[in-house]
Amino acid sequence: MALASTVVGGGIATMSAGVMERRRWRRERGEQRTEARRALYGSYLAALARARHACSLMARETQASVAMRSDLGAEL
Repeated sequence: MALASTVVGGGIATMSAGVMERRRWRRERGEQRTEARRALYGSYLAALARARHACSLMARETQASVAMRSDLGAEL
């Protein structure tokens, strides 16, 4: 009887450790995805800000030559 109890207890401990490890892995994976998404959104917003700035410069420079305005647009 003692041997069976030991085997059952070992099985329960192993299963609970596996479940806890899986939960930890999933939580860390979610955190990594969130961090990657934040970095991607930051890059996207920075690109939008650069595009807005270049477009606003082109809109203000009405007296500039076509070549200069084209160069400003190429910076986007």
